[in-house]
Amino acid sequence: HYYRGITTSVSKSGKKFLLSIAIAGASGKSASVAVTGAKNSTVKINSALQVVTLPVSVGAKTVTVKVDGKSYTSKVIVK
Repeated sequence: HYYRGITTSVSKSGKKFLLSIAIAGASGKSASVAVTGAKNSTVKINSALQVVTLPVSVGAKTVTVKVDGKSYTSKVIVK
């Protein structure tokens, strides 16, 4: 079996916050990435563990990544 899932982390760069979403086990697939308050995006996964970085605002965020019709969700608080 292979592991597929997501992990999230937030970093601050100057006055901006960056949300890093690590997508594991989806090499060769396309992933739809949705974050509360941000524009949805579709990402082509090229490696076993790919990190997608998005600018975000302060607040509670729900990150949803869809791969092959399955949703993976993570909640993160940006502060």
